[in-house]
Amino acid sequence: MVTEDSDTRIVTPRRLGGRIPLILLSVAALVFPWVFEDAHTQHVLIMIFIYGLMALGWNIIAGYCGQISLGQAIFFGIGAYSTSFLFANFGITPWIGMLFGVAVSLVVAVGIGLPTLRLRG
Repeated sequence: MVTEDSDTRIVTPRRLGGRIPLILLSVAALVFPWVFEDAHTQHVLIMIFIYGLMALGWNIIAGYCGQISLGQAIFFGIGAYSTSFLFANFGITPWIGMLFGVAVSLVVAVGIGLPTLRLRG
């Protein structure tokens, strides 16, 4: 049902249809460890999803926007290197290391981004 409120905006009720893919993805993520119990299979599927997300980001930037940017790959690499460095040298679990990797990538991104935004021409 469509109604008009006092500002003459058209308000439509939210539908469950837009949320169904998110619900299905959440359920799939929750049952993933029990469906694929083999560690190697889990690792391969996780890597497929990680690289798929990276490819999706590249598709948005290069495919739809027409810009060539290697920033996503660079920051992905910085985060991965930071995570593996902490695990190899200090024994920090990769889950905590990923948070540190995100923080390091953020610092590098801000360090590169702020001067770049000031460029003209």
